[in-house]
Amino acid sequence: MKHPCFVPPRTGNGGEVPFENVEEAWLWGVKGVKSRIEGVRMLPGMSRVERPCEAVDVVNCVAKLRRSRRLSQQQIAILFLYGQHDVPPRVLGGNHAQAAIVWDEALNVLKSELEQKGIVAQQLPQELADA
Repeated sequence: MKHPCFVPPRTGNGGEVPFENVEEAWLWGVKGVKSRIEGVRMLPGMSRVERPCEAVDVVNCVAKLRRSRRLSQQQIAILFLYGQHDVPPRVLGGNHAQAAIVWDEALNVLKSELEQKGIVAQQLPQELADA
């Protein structure tokens, strides 16, 4: 007889730390989903930093943006291709220049969605940050 899987509830104790930027959140999300597919089990309290979401939540935001046609198929492909390799295309230079442009455009669309959900810390406008 198969026993049901126990998943402890999230504590929600307010110690969650949002990501500093959308790129960090995306790479973390893809890595987390990839790990889950490979059979890795993450339980609350296992990570060094408690995040305000699960990895799949970040990926689901991208799916939602695609359904609403705010992200193109090309942008999705670039996000997943470089996300799976855990490296932004601009780091690779040369032949990846066009992909870097598409990557940045896609992350700009994703940024507002993740900030709204509290997954990424909201960035102050440069004028206010300098003051």
